[in-house]
Amino acid sequence: MHWKSLRFRIAAVIVALTLVLGLGGTLRARSDLTRIAHEELEKRGVTIARDLAVQHADQILVNDIYTLYTLVNDFLLNNPDLRYIFILDAQGRVLVTTFPDGLPAGLRQANVPSPGGGYQVRRLRTTEGVIYDIAMPVAEGRAGVVRVGLLEAQVWAQVNRQTLGLLALTGIVTLLGAAAGFALGTFLTRPLSELVGITQAVARGDLRQKAAVKGSEEVEQLALAFNRMTEALATSRDELLRRNEELSALNAIAVAVGQSLEMDTVLGAALAKVLELMKLHAGWIFLLEDGDGRLTLAARQGVNADLFLPRLEGSSEPCVCQRILQSGQARLVESVEDCPRLKQLANNGGLGTCHVSVPLRSGDRVLGLMNLVCNGEGCPSNEQNLRLLTAIGHQIGVAVENARLYRELQHKEALRGELVKKLISAQEEERRRIARELHDQYAQALTALSMSIEATERAFPENQAPLKSQLESIKTLTARTLDQTYDLIFDLRPTILDDLGLVPAVRWYAESRLEPLGVSVHLETEGLQERLSPELETACYRVIQEALLNIAKHARARHVSIRLSLAQGRLQARVEDDGQGFDLEAVRRSTASGRGMGLLGMQERVELLGGILRIDSVPGHGTRVWIEVPIGHQVDKESYQHEQADSRPHRG
Repeated sequence: MHWKSLRFRIAAVIVALTLVLGLGGTLRARSDLTRIAHEELEKRGVTIARDLAVQHADQILVNDIYTLYTLVNDFLLNNPDLRYIFILDAQGRVLVTTFPDGLPAGLRQANVPSPGGGYQVRRLRTTEGVIYDIAMPVAEGRAGVVRVGLLEAQVWAQVNRQTLGLLALTGIVTLLGAAAGFALGTFLTRPLSELVGITQAVARGDLRQKAAVKGSEEVEQLALAFNRMTEALATSRDELLRRNEELSALNAIAVAVGQSLEMDTVLGAALAKVLELMKLHAGWIFLLEDGDGRLTLAARQGVNADLFLPRLEGSSEPCVCQRILQSGQARLVESVEDCPRLKQLANNGGLGTCHVSVPLRSGDRVLGLMNLVCNGEGCPSNEQNLRLLTAIGHQIGVAVENARLYRELQHKEALRGELVKKLISAQEEERRRIARELHDQYAQALTALSMSIEATERAFPENQAPLKSQLESIKTLTARTLDQTYDLIFDLRPTILDDLGLVPAVRWYAESRLEPLGVSVHLETEGLQERLSPELETACYRVIQEALLNIAKHARARHVSIRLSLAQGRLQARVEDDGQGFDLEAVRRSTASGRGMGLLGMQERVELLGGILRIDSVPGHGTRVWIEVPIGHQVDKESYQHEQADSRPHRG
């Protein structure tokens, strides 16, 4: 057969077009598969890193190494292309790592997120191949960084398998086209032209095009083979797109529940996002109460509160929700007889005739149930949607568990704060009591003793000089002891704080403590013409007193600057010296040995007032203590003095 023959030319054209367009479609599909697979790999890595950095931030903050290792191992088992995970704390130290022999050289520095920025993705070329490295800051980087690395190799393996399959299919189609071409004649020119147009559309990515099955048997076979190829391409693309949509949905839920740790906010955001993703309009969430196993309403959207009133006596049959809770899998409830709330919705001409029930799980524990109201055709009833909802339920369950832990932590912190407040109050009361006893007993006794010595001294005749000299020494010692007693009384509870307020008390204490040591004191005030509440004055005085005492004991300073100001309902105080400074972190770490307890007490007092304490110090460059607290109501000076009259000691 001559190469110029019509059949040969037709066969050659068909083979050429099939190869070009088939390979073009294959290359286009390979490009799309590669892009989607890389995006999926990156999103999955970001999801894993965000899950560790946001959902499990509490374990990172408290250094719960066992739980973190358990989570990391679970991720490794469930993600075969996950090469490594390691978690760094705020100082860059390794908390958890999957490398048995430590981090490889240079890996820690290979991907460092910007301070205050978001997560960062880098492609690292290693001896094992390209690795997608995701660096996810924990609490904006203040608590550390989660690093996740995923191998790119499986992405290429998957793309290559798909490409080989498409190439094989293209080859089969090409062979069929070549065999059919030899039997085609002039009358087949028009069907072939139509097929060329369709293949061009497929090459552009339009996989909905189908070749018309008509004409001779050979043309029909070619059209059928071409249609099978486009169907295979469409199926592969649709599967990838579906997986991408599932990952996007899970990521959207993770973002929604990761915005807060407050239970109401978490559940409200989760329910709203699920309804949005499923294109539904109503639903509710029940949580299991600890202890009695009852379901209580925790969130609702699109339904009235009347739907959740207690059921009438006699309707004691357990709801289908209880059985779904036990199964742990999402399920579509289609019969109104199975759910009393569906029946009530149907009777009221309601929003739907069925609902999807999704258990909320955290590990092996079922924490609650999410019901999504729908109408027959719009229900997410297929296996893929139910599997996705089950995964979403697990994600929300973990968020519920975290919110409960956060609520327990808040409660414990509130109890601790109340205990510290009572301890400080008891401490101040004990100081007042001791000051009163020192004044009423020891100071009065020393005063009486001094007066007795003076009377005895006057009673001796002039010729008893040695005895008078001895009495004079005793009187001097008694006076010095009396002065020290009054100093101790004023340290315990200075009357000037009760009588005149915070500014005079701070000035008196600074001058009496620091000026005898050769330290010059500069006090500056602004906006403090009126008295503050007793609790605020006492707390601020004690904080400043501790700062000045530390300067006297340790700073070796020559100049001290104190500034007190009141503006916009907040009291600010700053104590600054030019002394030798100290290593703040070292002192805070050594509280177990007794060092730093004063700083801890200052912190506790300021936090009880809802304020802020900041200490800046560098060895050799002095120290600055800065506090800011909201003020309560100001008090009348006369009523305040009357309130304190019974408790303050007086010199004399």
